[in-house]
Amino acid sequence: MSFDLGTVAVDPKKLEQGVVWEVHREPDGSIGGRPVPAPTENACLLIVPFGLAYERARDAAMQPFIHLDRAGRMTDDERLQVLATALGKAVLRGMWNIVHGGSPVEWTEAAGIALLADKKMLSLREFIMRAAGSRAALLAHEEDEAAGN
Repeated sequence: MSFDLGTVAVDPKKLEQGVVWEVHREPDGSIGGRPVPAPTENACLLIVPFGLAYERARDAAMQPFIHLDRAGRMTDDERLQVLATALGKAVLRGMWNIVHGGSPVEWTEAAGIALLADKKMLSLREFIMRAAGSRAALLAHEEDEAAGN
């Protein structure tokens, strides 16, 4: 039986520009979501898949802590800051209809990093990391089929 590599090809535009995810709270307190073609009237996040941009952002965020990490003295707070900075600079690239503490969150890179660095935002970090690793959301073949091509 043959295997058509076209069925696993990803959409290069999504790799660079990201995928919009409509998000919601799950009963267990985690965040769930699904990819949508564009932001909706519901809460949405723009998430760029893990790739070279994330690796570069992680390396840059880690730079001030390299000596501590190599010496085994990097704290969990410092690790969280590196993760939040890398995710905020390369992965979480937009948000719509998100509220925090009763106030709407206006998207900026700095606002994204601040949310991701908040220890209480574990569910947000976990969702972003799951979504950024989702290959199904990137498949060009699935989008072509949905469009009837």
